[in-house]
Amino acid sequence: TFVRTPSTSVTRPIRKLGRFQLYFDLWLSVVLFALLVVGLMFVYSASWKFSMKEYGDVAAVMNSQIRWIGIGAFIIIAMNLFDYHWYKKLLIPMMVLIFFALVYVKLVGEIRNNAQRTILEGGSVQPSEFAMLAMIIYLSFWLVSKQEVLNKMAFGLVPMGLILGIYAGLIFWQPDLSATLTMLILGALLFILAGADLRQILIILAVGILVIILLVLFSDTGRTRIDQFIKGFISPKEASDHIQLAIPAIVSGGWFGVGIGRGSAKFEGMPYPWTDSIFAVIIEEIGIIGAVLIVLLYVLFMWRGLTIAKNAPDLLGRLLAAGVTFWIS
Repeated sequence: TFVRTPSTSVTRPIRKLGRFQLYFDLWLSVVLFALLVVGLMFVYSASWKFSMKEYGDVAAVMNSQIRWIGIGAFIIIAMNLFDYHWYKKLLIPMMVLIFFALVYVKLVGEIRNNAQRTILEGGSVQPSEFAMLAMIIYLSFWLVSKQEVLNKMAFGLVPMGLILGIYAGLIFWQPDLSATLTMLILGALLFILAGADLRQILIILAVGILVIILLVLFSDTGRTRIDQFIKGFISPKEASDHIQLAIPAIVSGGWFGVGIGRGSAKFEGMPYPWTDSIFAVIIEEIGIIGAVLIVLLYVLFMWRGLTIAKNAPDLLGRLLAAGVTFWIS
């Protein structure tokens, strides 16, 4: 059978698996596949030399990426088989588990670059990422349950702020400033989408700006990054070492790039070229034009995600779809 969504002529096949049904969006699937292929291609291009040196296998880092893609695909299919209303049964265990994971990583996690954010497999697993997904799911259910009192400060904004504050505080403790800000922004977006009135939206904006300023002022990482950001605009020579190493790669790539696999900046001291510096590697090898096309893939991803959210059968579906879309985008 096929389902036709109200706002698009694209059909979505449904495959029956016993009493289950498997849904997928054609456009979203194509965009996701394209991003995965591009990602694997450039992870290999940027990591083969490191992989050979560290593991004796040029494809070691890429193979790790493939394993996680396989795990992710399995989870996507498994979650697709269940009605999302069923997730309500998992809310409390999920949030308790995430709480202890965030505490655990701070107590015994691996220290990398003056931060404790990672556990397992050489620091590839960050509980803060799971925390953001868990928060999207939890807040979506919580906001739906509070619809009748959402615009009463004591029952809406204040308790939601406490929920966000506890988990964002644990992430900030690691410290991970960008993940902290991401979680706070996602929470604010969900609250607005759930139907907050103008007064509360203005309060959210005011408090959000104040929190960001305080986080930056009282965080060594925040102050350093803002200082480097401003200096980098004044003169590239004053920017961080990371930026100074990325600029030659971008200049070398020009509009059309030097060719996939032919970039040299990834071998000349650029930090973590297969993760933190991957976009500079991409620009050097396929140019600004190629990099813009990759950005457009994310724009298409957001379009499909928000279209799915718009056509969801209820508020819970809209919040879940929009929250995950904003997070990834």
